[in-house]
Amino acid sequence: AAVETHVPHRTLPPPAAGMEVTEGAPAAHDPFDVDDEIGDDVHELIDARIVDTLDPEDMAVVDSDEEDGPAAPADDGEDDAQGAGEEAAEGAPAAADESLIQFREHTDAVYCIAVSPADPRVAATGGGDDRAFLWDLTSGAAQKPLVGHRDTVASVAFSHDGVYLATGGLDGIVAVWTVADASLACSLEGPAEAVNWVAWHGRGHVVLAGSEDTTCWMWKAPEGECMQIFAAHAASVTCGAFSGDGKAVVTGSDDATVRVWNPRTGQVTACVQVGLPAGMEDADGAVSALDCHPTAPVAIFGVNDGRVLLAHLEREVPLGVWREHGACVEAAAFFRAADAGLTLAATAGLDGSLCVWDTNALTLRQRCVHPGGISALQWHPAAPMVATGGLDGTIRVWDGRSGALHRQFTGHAKGLLDVAFVALSPVVNLVVGASDDCTARVFHTSGWHSSVAGPAAGVAPAHGAGPSNAPALLPGGGAGAPGPPQG
Repeated sequence: AAVETHVPHRTLPPPAAGMEVTEGAPAAHDPFDVDDEIGDDVHELIDARIVDTLDPEDMAVVDSDEEDGPAAPADDGEDDAQGAGEEAAEGAPAAADESLIQFREHTDAVYCIAVSPADPRVAATGGGDDRAFLWDLTSGAAQKPLVGHRDTVASVAFSHDGVYLATGGLDGIVAVWTVADASLACSLEGPAEAVNWVAWHGRGHVVLAGSEDTTCWMWKAPEGECMQIFAAHAASVTCGAFSGDGKAVVTGSDDATVRVWNPRTGQVTACVQVGLPAGMEDADGAVSALDCHPTAPVAIFGVNDGRVLLAHLEREVPLGVWREHGACVEAAAFFRAADAGLTLAATAGLDGSLCVWDTNALTLRQRCVHPGGISALQWHPAAPMVATGGLDGTIRVWDGRSGALHRQFTGHAKGLLDVAFVALSPVVNLVVGASDDCTARVFHTSGWHSSVAGPAAGVAPAHGAGPSNAPALLPGGGAGAPGPPQG
């Protein structure tokens, strides 16, 4: 079918019914100018707000046995894996609730969660009840509900400084809220169909959203000005982000491509084709998950048929193609604490496998197998630990270096839909799950000491474009590691 490749600029309509806009906001600078002053360091804000109400010595910590490592790989298909996870969560006897806090304000499934980079006690969730909430991870207390969406709130994201929260709905609306008082700053309309995801620029108040209508939109907040419409995909824009240097937009689509865009002109500057290798002509090449390296032009992305690709975004070629997953890859993420000297990335799939990759050697480092499908993952912001959310209702924390299971947490009655790792201090770490059981739950996990520095605690920083060309040029992989692309 013919697909439009150009979408005319549309005048943004007034806010949706039920949304009240708050006037006034800080002046914004040009985030695409890499020489702009950023302002106060986010990490200083985190250090100043370390929570002292949670004493790790007062909380039971169960250390995993040294023998506990990854189980043998399973070869179940996507349907079998997902069914097994749901059956484990719903059909088995209720497991003990190990959570510290249970957030129960939602009346339908909780689809997404994010944690403020400015204050890691502040979380946001979105649900199938068409509402979002801002709430305190240490008490469970919520501000007033964020209402106005007319369909499921499927994505939430904080701005780099924690001033604003963006919520994306299946109603095609992106709403921007002022975190301090939970008021609506602006309502952004434009996409003709559901919004799949939202993401902020890493330096400015610019929000990005991908839609099922094949387009990606970029707005300036809180003014609500449409800055650009990216239109070249032939199917739903399923995932995306700004590059690490903030000078490009990267999107993945059901049309089996990953495209790189110039945010000023809206033009495609590079396109990576997923392709169908010999013997896989019937495979589904839709891009299902994507993350960009924080400093170099490389992205890792997952595909519906289970493949994982590491691709150079400027040369438009894959650096590596792996077929370790037996079903759809639901999540992909780089480990971002560069000072740890590790070049790791992780992917999770509906086949129940968490795969940890060495992005320098282009090899599988660890496979951690779950009893059912995995819907989400997130790295700890400073330590090489990764949390996964399973369709069996269990959150697991793994050591990304050894593949050992560090902790697992029960309490959710149905499958996990999203997870967040939160570093309140070097010794106080939380993991939060959003579930189909209409709750979000907070669990305490410890057993290691890490420096809370670099990425903002509890939430992945703005995604960036990855490594430079060969594995040896990845940051942390040798003296020749390049800096951010210039131009």
